Amino acid sequence: MIDLLNKPKDFAHGYRAYIRYQLKQYDEAILDLDKAIKLVKNRRLGLFLSEESKGLLFELYLYKSYIYRDTHKYKKAIETFKKCIQIQPNDSNVQSSLGFLYRDGLGVKQDYKKAFDWFLKAAEQNDSKAQSSLGFLYRDGLRVKQDYKKAFDWFVKAAEQNDADAQSSLGFLYRDGLGVEQDYKKALYHFDKAIELDEKNLYACGGRGDCNIALKNYKEAIKDFNKAIELDLEETTPWYYYLRAECKLELMLYEEALEDYKKASKLAENPEDKIQALLNIQYCLEETNIVETEEILNLCNEVLEKEENIPVLIYKAHCLLLLKKDYELIIEIILKVLEKDKKLANDDNAYELIAPAYLRLQNYPEAEKWAIKYTNTKPDEAAPFTLLLWIYAEQKQKEKAREILEICSQKDPGWQKRREYKAIVTSLDKLDQ
Repeated sequence: MIDLLNKPKDFAHGYRAYIRYQLKQYDEAILDLDKAIKLVKNRRLGLFLSEESKGLLFELYLYKSYIYRDTHKYKKAIETFKKCIQIQPNDSNVQSSLGFLYRDGLGVKQDYKKAFDWFLKAAEQNDSKAQSSLGFLYRDGLRVKQDYKKAFDWFVKAAEQNDADAQSSLGFLYRDGLGVEQDYKKALYHFDKAIELDEKNLYACGGRGDCNIALKNYKEAIKDFNKAIELDLEETTPWYYYLRAECKLELMLYEEALEDYKKASKLAENPEDKIQALLNIQYCLEETNIVETEEILNLCNEVLEKEENIPVLIYKAHCLLLLKKDYELIIEIILKVLEKDKKLANDDNAYELIAPAYLRLQNYPEAEKWAIKYTNTKPDEAAPFTLLLWIYAEQKQKEKAREILEICSQKDPGWQKRREYKAIVTSLDKLDQ
């Protein structure tokens, strides 16, 4: 808050307002500020106030504005901030405060244009919060055309002034390759900076975990999600549990992953999120629970009766594959999904379902075609090649199968400890007999 203690002695009402604010006696603080404002106005020399009196009047109105804002009396806050602007038109703190109120529609009708204009005035005076806010408007395309490059530039300006939100936002731009070339290491750098400035920055912790997953630093990612879960006291999202489970799955900590997936499914409010978590619970189990998988399939059908939902269609196909039935329907679903959403043309979730469906129907040419597409989406991972390995093994193409087996071991040295490895090697040994 404003320093009202180093003021003239006739500013007693200002002193008292300060103390009452600290005691949360907000209405009494406002009354004292009004009395102080009246006293200062009475200092007029003719029609004019001295510069000292103007400065005092500005600070009193500003203090009053903050009390109204902090006690959620936003309409009065707007009115009082505007009185501040009449006295000092170029004050960046007031400009930025008005920008936030217009952006969020607090006390006024939400107006991104007015918010942008106020933020721009403050940002041009090097106000870091206003600069960061302009970055958000450009990033999300609010009032202005979406422009990740301009968003990046404003975030950089704010980050240079140690703004934690701006540092975190730069991390997300680098993580997702928006306005800049995707670079997980640079993203980690900015997330680290954000956490240094604000150790309770929930989103920076989560973003850092995302990057560590992409870099296959699963143990570090678990630490990041541990921190995010600790900070997310209201448990607003299931995704930190879900992503932590993904890391544990990679480290073959199946029981721990199972518990996280269960927690994620309980927290999920969105049917898509719940279904995805439930499916992964099935994956963690040694054997598919037929009854539970049927229940997930029914949940998918309930959602699809209300709307055509592409992620849920994919989950339905996944359930059918787990239940080892309706392979033609799986193929029909995936082809429909790929036709509906061209963005999924290189989506591994679609390929990892359609290829085994063709395999179960012993349509080996189609199975191989889709499995190869799957390997192209994840060339550095063993899992897609495992599917190709099964296709060659079933066709008794031993040389090709052994070649892919070696590729899998090279891409993931820990793969030999996984469940699939033993089953595949046993199958290949039978071919050699």
